[in-house]
Amino acid sequence: MAQVLKEQIRFKILDASARAFVEAGYQGATVSDIARLAGVAVGNIYRYFGGKEELFKAVVTAEFAEKLLMLLRKNIKTLSHAGNDADLDDAALDAQEQLLAFWITHRRQVIIILDRCKGTEFEGFADQFVEIMVTLAVTHARDLGNRADFDPDMQFVLQTVFRNTVKVIVSILEHHEREEDIRNAFRLFRRYQLDGLNGLLGGERS
Repeated sequence: MAQVLKEQIRFKILDASARAFVEAGYQGATVSDIARLAGVAVGNIYRYFGGKEELFKAVVTAEFAEKLLMLLRKNIKTLSHAGNDADLDDAALDAQEQLLAFWITHRRQVIIILDRCKGTEFEGFADQFVEIMVTLAVTHARDLGNRADFDPDMQFVLQTVFRNTVKVIVSILEHHEREEDIRNAFRLFRRYQLDGLNGLLGGERS
C-alpha cells in the first residue's frame, strides 16, 4: 500500500509539473507552483525529485522528443504528395493518424517542447521541427517533378509558413482538451495547409 501511495504522489507531482510548465514555461514555473498544483508540500517534491530541472526531464524525455520527430518525418511526406485528403493512400492516412494520436495523448508535452522550454536542452527543438518540415517539403516537391529553383526567398517563405504551423499546433492543443475538438481543429487546419503547400510548391510537373 505504501508503494502505491508513493506512485500516486509521484504521478500527481509529474502531472502538476506539466501543468505548471504549460502555464508559465520552464523558466517561469517554480517548485512552489508545482507543489501547489499537486497539493503537496514543497519538501515533498524534493523527496521524489532533485529540483525543477529533474522534473522537466521526467515530463519531457529524450525518448518523447525522438518519437515526435520520427512521426513528423513520416507525416510531412504525405502533405507534399496530396492535393487534398482524398488523395492520401492508406499508408499516408496511417502516418497522419499516428502523429495526431501522439499529439492528443501527449498534449501538454507537445505544447511544452514546441513553445515553453526556453532554458532547457530542448530550447531549439521548435527550430529543428521547422527545418525538418522545410527540408522534407522541398525534397518531396522535387521528387514530384517541381523544377522551381528553391532560392533563399522560397526558403524564407517556407520557414515562415512552418513556424506559423508550429504556432497553430500549440494553439490548438492549448485551446482544446477534448479529443473530438482537437481532431476537428486539425482537420480544418490540414485542409488549409494542403491547399497552401500545393499552391506554393506546385511548380512544373514532368
